[in-house]
Amino acid sequence: MKKEELLCSSSLEKCGDLGSEAHYYHDKNYFYKVFDVDALDLELKEKKCRWLLEGKAIDELIPLLDLIWEEEEFVGHVTRFLPSSVPVKDLWVEGLKPFYEEALFQTSCKLQALHESYQIFVQDMHFQNVLLDQKTGELYFADFDSFVINRIPSLWRPTSMYDYFEYYTSLEGKDYRDLEQDSCRYDKLAFLVSYLEDTVGLLGGYTASELLEQLEQRNFTQEGLRIFEKILIEDPRRIDLPYFHEMKKGEEHPSLVLVR
Repeated sequence: MKKEELLCSSSLEKCGDLGSEAHYYHDKNYFYKVFDVDALDLELKEKKCRWLLEGKAIDELIPLLDLIWEEEEFVGHVTRFLPSSVPVKDLWVEGLKPFYEEALFQTSCKLQALHESYQIFVQDMHFQNVLLDQKTGELYFADFDSFVINRIPSLWRPTSMYDYFEYYTSLEGKDYRDLEQDSCRYDKLAFLVSYLEDTVGLLGGYTASELLEQLEQRNFTQEGLRIFEKILIEDPRRIDLPYFHEMKKGEEHPSLVLVR
């Protein structure tokens, strides 16, 4: 698809501010991400998008449908538009706490599938980047051009998590298997820290004991609570982290179909 033709479409609507390196648009069926000319690592983003387009569909990712070009240069991509979708984080903000917890349980299972089946690592792991289609109950990772895909890295690096954990992952001098292990551990850590930030306000001045007291009221196993305790008082890089869903007790799973 040519950028010029896209921007001339009368059915195109511009989205609000969703990020600093691109402009976002949609029509009735499609969502368009058009990068700024000085956006980070466009060549790497193009390689990742080409690999996704040429391979089989990955159910955990929002479906990629086409690339956007300007004078034969890659400048963006086209995905399916889901008008009934919301970022998972919004479920907590809107008071839909049981559905937020269930969405995170399922998202964690999908994250494990991305790691183990495709060696895809999110890096920028937070719940604005995960969309819930409220009509179908399906969950999708979005913003995939910043992920590590098919061993294609990103120039973006996780250097901190809300200024709370310093955790730098470097490509230099590392065997790729070590990088995969680090990226997997970082995704798990970022998932748990994002959960704490969303639900108890990690930067709200709480002590570790006060945070744990709040977490005890939720449906975590004793081992899961011990993992949170270690994250809060130890160096998380030294902890063998489980996935979020592995820390939860057996429980009923409410439907995520919220709009009929």
